[in-house]
Amino acid sequence: MSSTPSSSSLANGHEPALADLVRILDVAAEMRADRELASREFAVDETRKLLRERLLASARLTGDPVTPAEVDAAIEQYFQSLYTFREPRGSFSLLLAHVYVRRAWVALAGAALLMFVTGSWALFNSSSGLLSPTAYATRQVATLVASNTELGHQLLASSNDPTVKSLVEAELANLKLAAASGDRAALDEIRRRFVLWKATLAEEYEIRIVADSKRQSGVRRDFEDKDGKRVSGYYLIVEARTTDGRVVPRPIVNAETQKTETVNAWGEQVPQAVYERIRDDKKGDGILNETRFAVKRRGQLTPEIVIHDAAGQPIVRKSQITKW
Repeated sequence: MSSTPSSSSLANGHEPALADLVRILDVAAEMRADRELASREFAVDETRKLLRERLLASARLTGDPVTPAEVDAAIEQYFQSLYTFREPRGSFSLLLAHVYVRRAWVALAGAALLMFVTGSWALFNSSSGLLSPTAYATRQVATLVASNTELGHQLLASSNDPTVKSLVEAELANLKLAAASGDRAALDEIRRRFVLWKATLAEEYEIRIVADSKRQSGVRRDFEDKDGKRVSGYYLIVEARTTDGRVVPRPIVNAETQKTETVNAWGEQVPQAVYERIRDDKKGDGILNETRFAVKRRGQLTPEIVIHDAAGQPIVRKSQITKW
């Protein structure tokens, strides 16, 4: 029985059969029709023109009184309603499609967001971040420690007083402990003391007994202390003056109130014998010859008492008053 040749015979080098030729012609015709259809679809102006001519010719044959303007309006309406678009319903697949279409922008936005989040964390949350509260506090403590250490060394270099050296070295030891624990309050207090000591070391003046004949040079004072105990004492009225005679206001702790007051003159407690000696000196001729009470030299924290007692020894400084 003979078999019908198939299209595979072309590949085997055999002569094409009639069925194969017909099939090829059908495919070619279909391709040509598709191409013509595509050409017509894209050649809108030609299509409109051809459609207008046929409609007008059809109207003439049927005797329909249609004007060219009505035909043009009908053609325009036809093309406007030829294709319609309806937005697809939202779905996860639609979202993925949008993401895929805009994948380049999505990738750039994701990279930017990642950089922003990473940078923000590094700035605000990282222990070494520039804007991190922890890092800021650490830097503040480190700065304060460095400045306090430098200030302490300046104090040591500016004074030969053993008392000053002992005090500053003790504070530098406290500074290390405060730095290790990050105690900002302690560091601030150490700095306050260092600044006060630096200003005090730079001062130079004498504490002199008031010698003016119109002012008191001494007073006997009786008062009750903070515990209600009756206290009696002898006081010399003094004031601090620079070498050029300028009065230097001083912060004085009033023994009566236990409050610090900044005054130009105050009372220094002395033994009764010293008080009476100064009283008699001024009472004789109204002129006080012994006026130096203490000397504050540069590089010292406290004045050196120079007024002496009956044995010729400097007296021990006791309490002070600001009212009499």
